[in-house]
Amino acid sequence: MLELKQVDHLRLATDVPEALAGQLKTGDSVFFYTSAFPGKKMTGFLSRKSDNVNLQFRSERIEADINNNEGILSPGMYADVVLKSKGNMKAFAVEKSAVVTSTERKYVLIVRNNKIQKEDVMTGNETKDKIEISGNFKEGERIIINANDEIKEGIEVK
Repeated sequence: MLELKQVDHLRLATDVPEALAGQLKTGDSVFFYTSAFPGKKMTGFLSRKSDNVNLQFRSERIEADINNNEGILSPGMYADVVLKSKGNMKAFAVEKSAVVTSTERKYVLIVRNNKIQKEDVMTGNETKDKIEISGNFKEGERIIINANDEIKEGIEVK
């Protein structure tokens, strides 16, 4: 049995959230890091999108072409991919710990009329400690930062 591999031209395949996949187009830069070369930022170019959303994970498979003329990368290496994304100008950024994700929904706990209410949210871009959220709430409303599924609606807060 013989297995042929082209090592000067590699293909990086990754799944991206559907909200981000809609912003990507062929030719966009894809940045990635490998554990073999810590801190070394590498680049590829988006060559194809599957145009098919995985219903279980709400993600789409994309592929980027990687020029490996120097032969430093090997097929099968694991990569951490970084994609640039335009943010949602109407979204709010909150601590990640403020968003509760259950099997049924994503929500934040908002204090309204001195009582806790669950408010469904859609999430967007995220950084190490912050995440974009959008939903039925207004600027200035108080959100519980260390939220969890055990905090019940209707609890009075001063």
